[in-house]
Amino acid sequence: MNYRSSLDNKLEKSDNTSALTYLNGSDAPNGQKIAPFMTLDLSGSIANMFDRKPATDFRTYGAIGH
Repeated sequence: MNYRSSLDNKLEKSDNTSALTYLNGSDAPNGQKIAPFMTLDLSGSIANMFDRKPATDFRTYGAIGH
């Protein structure tokens, strides 16, 4: 099991705006925070055991699963 705590969605810590925005100009994701998430590898026998979509992070994970 791997756990990743929440991340600030900024290019630099001092930034006041998100690194990405939605087409309407709002922060992507809302609040400039990428939610924490867990992954669990059971060698392909169970997919998405926690029944949750991954956190929205289009820069790092390329929107896989969205």
